[in-house]
Amino acid sequence: MKNLRNLLILLAILPMTASCGLTYETLSVQLMKPSASTLDLKNRSMSVFMAYKNSQDSTICCQVLTGFVEKMSEEYSKPVTLFSMPFDAAADYTNRDTLASYITMANNDVVFLTYPNGKYDAVTGVMDYTLLVYDSMVKDDIVNSLSHLKVSAINPSATTDNLMLNFKPTWKGASFKILYFEGNSDWTSAMQQAIAGDWTNAIDAWIELLSKSTALERRMAAEYNIAVGCYLLEDLPLAEKWLDQAIADCGQNVTPSYMQYLKTLIKQGDR
Repeated sequence: MKNLRNLLILLAILPMTASCGLTYETLSVQLMKPSASTLDLKNRSMSVFMAYKNSQDSTICCQVLTGFVEKMSEEYSKPVTLFSMPFDAAADYTNRDTLASYITMANNDVVFLTYPNGKYDAVTGVMDYTLLVYDSMVKDDIVNSLSHLKVSAINPSATTDNLMLNFKPTWKGASFKILYFEGNSDWTSAMQQAIAGDWTNAIDAWIELLSKSTALERRMAAEYNIAVGCYLLEDLPLAEKWLDQAIADCGQNVTPSYMQYLKTLIKQGDR
């Protein structure tokens, strides 16, 4: 990324000429957004702690949380670890420092903690739990509580599914133009790498094309494409710098709609 920043400065002194043959392919993506709980977990490492009072309690909750850990690992494409420990009546599990100690123990960013509120109801097959969530990476630095989590011994998978409704990511569709020049194999290859999601090689290719070209339109196309790549790689400040350079090199009084669309997403921090 350092080279990308340096190149922005160097490009400002290149002479401007025009070229033709510019076209594009549309890239449609699904962007991961925060969960229904409003927690943004996509870049977080996570662990789950289960405090149990007895073997029955442990068995019931473990079935639910094992499923929860598996589903969270799948949804966020990263390992989520489950820990179990005896319930400590003297512990204040709602205390921020208590949960911070589990963060340190697991060496993760986010900790989920469950503990039982009462006894198992043999008639309904349900046990009442409290679920606490602490995200050590947010400025608020508060403990989120989901009280009265109803854990069903009869249908633990249904409890897991209900729990996932709060914490699985939501998704938002977005489309971007990837610019290239017809009949030019280097530009076509870079475009194809981007469409395939190989952003590292695509950005490297556009940087190489920038170093070889003084044509205004080609500079603008490469700069814009790099901005899209930086945005999708979640480097919003760098994406904005490249997009501003592309707009400056665009040579139009009105910014193209596809550039304005990306500008709006970046300004909103919408990634």
